[in-house]
Amino acid sequence: MIRYNLARIILLRGHSKPATFLQQNGFGYHKSHRMLAGQTQITFQELFDLCKLLRCTPNDLMEWVPDQKHPLEADHPLQALHRNIANEEALQALLKTIPTDKVNQMLELLGSINREP
Repeated sequence: MIRYNLARIILLRGHSKPATFLQQNGFGYHKSHRMLAGQTQITFQELFDLCKLLRCTPNDLMEWVPDQKHPLEADHPLQALHRNIANEEALQALLKTIPTDKVNQMLELLGSINREP
């Protein structure tokens, strides 16, 4: 099954209240909450607006959740949309342990990764 992980990407971008963030950027109250809950369709224009706002691609806003009834081959292109929660949790744990004197070094490293083509 493919689903949106909109709240995740908004949180990763540093916004602690996804619904408020969406509302402050032109999405209505009800639409914001339904989008975050996966209870509404997102138009192509809304998808474009989200990608522009969050500096991402549609693939960043979606994830594929494996379905045991309909398994896919290991090399199927949808595998790229499978989110590795363990990696994200490990990164969050690591970020909590970085000494404050190493934060600038970490920022420089992340900046250099971000600048790579």
